[in-house]
Amino acid sequence: MVEIVCNDFLGDRFAVALIPLICVIGLGLAQGNWSLSFGATHTLNLLIWHE
Repeated sequence: MVEIVCNDFLGDRFAVALIPLICVIGLGLAQGNWSLSFGATHTLNLLIWHE
């Protein structure tokens, strides 16, 4: 039971960290604000691929 709760909590942490950046990328693309989209994409890549 505790292991299931921990796995769910880990998924929630990833969602909270990544979803706002994905939304910013979409909003930047919709508005034609390339620098905003590029910055959010760069930050997203840092969060996903860091070692």
